[in-house]
Amino acid sequence: MSSATEQIGTNNGVYRRDLPVRPEEYRGTKPYRRRWTQLERLAQPYLPVWRILNEYMHPWSGRYLWSEKDRNEIIRGYNIVNGVVGDAARTCSSGLHGGLTSPSKPWFEVTHPDSEMMEVGPVKQWMHVVQEIMRDTLRRSNFYSVMPNLYHEAVIYGTAAALIDQDGETGVRLRHLTIGEYFLAVGEDLRVNTLDRRRDMTAAQMREKFGKDNPGYNTAVREALRTGNLDDATFTIIHAIQPAGDTMFGGKMREGFPYESVYFMQATERPDEDRQAILQYQMHRSSPFVAVRWSSVSDDVYGFSPGMMALSDNRMLQSMERDYINAAEMAIKPMLTGPSSLEWDFKVRSMQPGLYVPHNDLGSSPGIRPLYQVDFDFNNTRVKIQDTVQQIQNKFYNNLFLSILFNTKQMTATEVAQRLEEKAMVLGPVLERFQSELFDPILNRVFSLLFYERGVIPTPPEEIAGNNLKIDYIGSLAQSVRLQGITNITNVLPILLELLKIDPSAAKKLNVREIIDEVTKSANFSPKMVRTDEECAQLDAQEAEQRQQEAAAQQAVQMAQAAKTASETSLANGSMLTGAEGGITEAEGERYGFNAA
Repeated sequence: MSSATEQIGTNNGVYRRDLPVRPEEYRGTKPYRRRWTQLERLAQPYLPVWRILNEYMHPWSGRYLWSEKDRNEIIRGYNIVNGVVGDAARTCSSGLHGGLTSPSKPWFEVTHPDSEMMEVGPVKQWMHVVQEIMRDTLRRSNFYSVMPNLYHEAVIYGTAAALIDQDGETGVRLRHLTIGEYFLAVGEDLRVNTLDRRRDMTAAQMREKFGKDNPGYNTAVREALRTGNLDDATFTIIHAIQPAGDTMFGGKMREGFPYESVYFMQATERPDEDRQAILQYQMHRSSPFVAVRWSSVSDDVYGFSPGMMALSDNRMLQSMERDYINAAEMAIKPMLTGPSSLEWDFKVRSMQPGLYVPHNDLGSSPGIRPLYQVDFDFNNTRVKIQDTVQQIQNKFYNNLFLSILFNTKQMTATEVAQRLEEKAMVLGPVLERFQSELFDPILNRVFSLLFYERGVIPTPPEEIAGNNLKIDYIGSLAQSVRLQGITNITNVLPILLELLKIDPSAAKKLNVREIIDEVTKSANFSPKMVRTDEECAQLDAQEAEQRQQEAAAQQAVQMAQAAKTASETSLANGSMLTGAEGGITEAEGERYGFNAA
């Protein structure tokens, strides 16, 4: 979240996102088409795996994975006999959603990389205002309805993506992209920085988004708009998002706008067309998309998932479940054989339960009887099925997410915290990747839209103007990692207290206020609950001044009392006021306020 250097608009501090394309920069759609073709080619090795995952685990997701012929013949969900894999994936994605981005409680806070800066009152207050605005924006948007879909696709396919754009009513709107709909590329740092997607749109939708007379339309679209056949056919649009300057107009990048977004039609006027006009061009201050991988191997663009790890087990489970059901049907409704005179009007097409097979040579058993005896080990097969189900659930981390819910004994708060810590330890690498590839880009985009384009975030204090902000994640899973710091402190403090009994002077080694800061930070205390160092210094100064005043008043009382006592004391007979030379003089008595006679 860094402050940009270029202001595009000045109305109420609102910044403009869309920039016009200057004619001298125009290069046509050829470089973007070439990039799309490259990304599509690089994704081909992943398509077979995505198809199998789609067929056996999540058949209602995915776009463009199958050919037109395959789409017409495939019955979605046909290969799923035992649906435990769907339940296991939903349990995992729901656990991630509840543990990382729960809508019922705060899951992030805005801070500053410099912890000392957070002790400055105006800075701390501004950070609090910013995070409350961002939280409220996410609550009013569709963020919490889209996130479960992102988690679910990451769990199944290993990769998930969404678009993040401005919304006139809620401020921010997300659009979930399903697998096969988009292709990705990574930069030198192996972070995803490019997303190209295709979308089928009707002529009516294109007119609403791109206008009626857009020069980027091909003949088919223009004819549909002219004749009014707005919804009779769909047209494929390519939406390319990438770092500005990679393939763009003249290779230039406008300062403060590191991303560009281009829409163009996949079908051109003719095969050799390379200067067809684009439909829309935009530049963005922050990435308008987010793509997260569950895990990745080396420099792979796409991720590796629990769904991939459980794929072989799931296919075996479906096969065993189908055999078990068929065997049970055969045992309950066996195929029968008997005299051909009892034959019904059907032909035997396959070995199916309940069919009748006529036979003339019945020997000594002329009646109807089972064609053969079913010899199937139901018990051992059911045990093997249960073992396979358990393996699938474990690969989706269900044993971790359900450990608290299904625990039979009453657990203490400490035991619950320990279970959460176990989850955090096992899922630690995944949580780190989700924070860097999913949450950071989303919140950075939300901040950019709210600050530059909508102007609802106030101007930052002078102390941090131009500096980057920092996001701390405080969801229950992320918090369990932070609470490990408190656990370490509580484990060590009893030892330190015992040592202080031996040497009380060693207490000066402990900075108690810093300990309090660390504990309250780890426990996610509200900024209003903890005073800053500046406020503490003011209180210290007030207390020191009050102590000085009290000491001065006490000293005055003591002096007055001493003076009173001295005035009542006899100066004769070698009293305490009688000096070695016979007492004090009259002038000295008047000076100290009593009669020296």
